[in-house]
Amino acid sequence: MPQPSVKPHRLLAFYNRFVAQSRLRLGAASERQGIGLRTSVACEVALGLCVLAAAALLGVTPPPQ
Repeated sequence: MPQPSVKPHRLLAFYNRFVAQSRLRLGAASERQGIGLRTSVACEVALGLCVLAAAALLGVTPPPQ
């Protein structure tokens, strides 16, 4: 199965860093956009935890015989 060239967590990180954060710095963000940023950051953290969980599971799984 081919891997996608752009990973979902990278898209979230790009949005958080360059779009949402810059709006907050300029004061152009509304309360709704602040909530959207919090939701986006929570999704990014959840994806990261899923990656760590998968790596941990693969680390303790014995190879097939």
